[in-house]
Amino acid sequence: MYKTRGMGVGRKLKSHRRRQRWADKSYKKSHLGNEWKKPFVGSSHAKGIVLEKIGIEAKQPNSAICKCARVQLIKNGKRLLLLYPMMDEVLIAGFGRKGHAVGDIPGVRFNFVKVSGVSLLALFKEKNNMLDTAEIDWVVFSFKIQFISQVSYFLGCFSTS
Repeated sequence: MYKTRGMGVGRKLKSHRRRQRWADKSYKKSHLGNEWKKPFVGSSHAKGIVLEKIGIEAKQPNSAICKCARVQLIKNGKRLLLLYPMMDEVLIAGFGRKGHAVGDIPGVRFNFVKVSGVSLLALFKEKNNMLDTAEIDWVVFSFKIQFISQVSYFLGCFSTS
């Protein structure tokens, strides 16, 4: 179907464009107001308290039990599921595919960034001894996993297959 032409068709063109604009993903995201219904309520990070530790099985064909935790956000009381070390207060950030689960772990959309106010890099370099050695070992291991996955994703973007 062709675009309407001629004199006096301005209203028709304008209203058609207004209707079609809702098919654009970014326009819809910015105008529906769903950003305020998400757990972080517009921010990139949030603090939370760990409620329970859970082991979640990976999807087929992989088999693993990943250490996850259910966390309650301090700012609004919403509960999330995230990949997690064995600590009690964490700073959480989303990771991956714009709010969707990543990889073979269903329902896990968030990852921790800080543990008890200490960044992962400081724990990795052992600059802060707030945590005991078993917890530090787990944090260092998970930091290495995150770093390796980010580097492999970055290198995968440039591979020619």
